[in-house]
Amino acid sequence: MSRLTLRPIVRTIFRRVYADLEAMEQVLAASSLDWTVLRPGYLTDHPATGYRLAIEANVPGAMRRADLARAMLDVLDDPTTQHRALGIASR
Repeated sequence: MSRLTLRPIVRTIFRRVYADLEAMEQVLAASSLDWTVLRPGYLTDHPATGYRLAIEANVPGAMRRADLARAMLDVLDDPTTQHRALGIASR
């Protein structure tokens, strides 16, 4: 099955989860907080390999936990990522 075939099926099955995530991001956007949302795909325990980021877009692929931890520290003080949702996946 291709990704284009699976995407609508996954969205249907997890529609409540996606609705919760969207609501959470709307609450953050309406707040006066400094925030950055990281949207990883599924997480793995493999060794770090580096990561790819996309601002306001999803990045397909798995996310290694070590890469996610590194990315969280990297974006913490980066003003270009504040008030943004970032898609992220390992290389």
